[in-house]
Amino acid sequence: MTIHQAAQQGNLHVLKSLIENGYAEVTDSDSQNVTALHWAAINNHVIVAKYLIENGAEVNAFGGELVATPLHWAARFVYFNLNQIFRLIFFY
Repeated sequence: MTIHQAAQQGNLHVLKSLIENGYAEVTDSDSQNVTALHWAAINNHVIVAKYLIENGAEVNAFGGELVATPLHWAARFVYFNLNQIFRLIFFY
């Protein structure tokens, strides 16, 4: 499992193990400059995001197709989930 997969799944134990054992860095990014913090943000994994930030993750890193920061990704999470809830309630 990569640091990005661990962050995406909210697996703090694996993420910490990868970093503490030197298999990954908090600031590692993929080919689109997406970081573990991006994945933690969009998947609402607060504890993982907190760990990454406290250990030096770049909060203003731009990445992904939309070239956005982890904060932008978190905002998209909120928008999409609220929109789904709205549709569920409105059309029920």
